[in-house]
Amino acid sequence: MSYLFVKIAELKYDRTVCEKIMEDVGEIETFLMAHHKKVPHIKMMKNFLKILMFPKDNPETFVQNFLELSSSNFTFYQILKAFKTQKLSAPLFIAYKKITGKKG
Repeated sequence: MSYLFVKIAELKYDRTVCEKIMEDVGEIETFLMAHHKKVPHIKMMKNFLKILMFPKDNPETFVQNFLELSSSNFTFYQILKAFKTQKLSAPLFIAYKKITGKKG
């Protein structure tokens, strides 16, 4: 499943793509849960997709949601890189640096 997450993280997303992949991941989880008690990385994949679906019009709220859901499993750079359009990356990154106190 970690390979699947790596491949999911490499794609470029908009809300429609996220919704379709989230649905597919849910179906995979349902199938695997019938055979296993715990499915590794499914929650991480879902959180990654959920973050990408958050509205980006309020950068501070977006960053707070990222910090809450990422659980240090992936970086903010991975999120920024996953957007189909990069026009909002700068305001999001500025908000991230401001909130976390990181230089870059």
